[in-house]
Amino acid sequence: MITIDARGLEPPEPLVKILNSVEMLASGESLTAQTDRRPLLLLESLVERGYANHCEEIPHGGYVTTITKS
Repeated sequence: MITIDARGLEPPEPLVKILNSVEMLASGESLTAQTDRRPLLLLESLVERGYANHCEEIPHGGYVTTITKS
């Protein structure tokens, strides 16, 4: 599994970094992305592109989004 740490980046850098990375996934592979904020635009973009995703807030702050290419 690939992990992307996009914390500390200013918008739209996390979105661009994560979307570029998911393009490299093979079918069935997953990627985990850490962000400071809930990535609403990313989640919309992933749905439009057909990627499964799950986003959750983590206790010490920020969000973790798991993205899977079907």
